[in-house]
Amino acid sequence: MDISNYRPISLLPLFSKIFEKIIFRRLMYHFDHNKILANQQFGFTNNTSTELASYHLINKILEALNKNR
Repeated sequence: MDISNYRPISLLPLFSKIFEKIIFRRLMYHFDHNKILANQQFGFTNNTSTELASYHLINKILEALNKNR
């Protein structure tokens, strides 16, 4: 067994993930507090999904069709 064949364990990914979560929480607080994100922003907000985005799109299309637009 040659020790030079093995690489040391890096802790950098752990720190970067923690840092990313801290920055994400601060940004989301800033966006929520200042009402920066639109209501139609489904990708970055809690309690939203692609199903809700699809429903919203289909609903808008059907409304436009009903109004002959």
